[in-house]
Order: sequence, then structure tokens, then C-alpha cells
Amino acid sequence: MIESEKLKTELLVLDWKKRHANRAAVQVTTVKLFEAGLPDVQDRSLLGRKCSAVFQHVLTACEGPGRLVYEVVA
Repeated sequence: MIESEKLKTELLVLDWKKRHANRAAVQVTTVKLFEAGLPDVQDRSLLGRKCSAVFQHVLTACEGPGRLVYEVVA
């Protein structure tokens, strides 16, 4: 399964933020997505900062499966 699909379908589940193991799995998957899409010459410290920033965004923006904080609720 592609990492981005795994993130959407398996990891960002209801109350995913409450368990350390779930948060860690989302963070690891975020790193894998970055590593797969960037050239090998990428500065590792820069990669770490970018992955951390993206994970922090996911942590604050993703409430659960298909629920993002910036979606309009009808």
C-alpha cells in the first residue's frame, strides 16, 4: 500500500492523537513520504525540520478519518 493511502485509511483513525503509538506511526509515515519524494542529497537536518513541521500541521489539522479542521461544516 502506498504510504499516503496508508496514512489516510489506516493511521488517521478516530482519536488517533490519544495514543502515543498512533502518533508515532503517523510521524514515521510522514518521514517515509518525504524520503521517497526527495533526492538523496537532501540535507538530513533540513529534512528533519520539514518532517517535524508537517507532522505538527497534521497533528493540529487532522481530527480523524476524513475530518480536517479547515473543512466547512454544513
